[in-house]
Amino acid sequence: MNKGFVQGIQIRSFQYEVHIFMIYFAIIAGSMRELDVIDVAEESDMKILMREFVEYYNNPNKDRILNVISLEFSNTKFVFP
Repeated sequence: MNKGFVQGIQIRSFQYEVHIFMIYFAIIAGSMRELDVIDVAEESDMKILMREFVEYYNNPNKDRILNVISLEFSNTKFVFP
């Protein structure tokens, strides 16, 4: 069986789904939106821009591990009136 196929149906990887979500969120919420993240090794919190996090996430050669504390959806097009 080929990787990515189950009974003749192609499935996408979880990493691909997260990648698409991050790009979509950056477009809808704005690439200049600040995110609260934690540098795991340093155990320190910091703020980075959404576009910086998308670049970090898509970089296969990460020099550090960042965890997003939360993605704030208020005041975005994700929130319906």
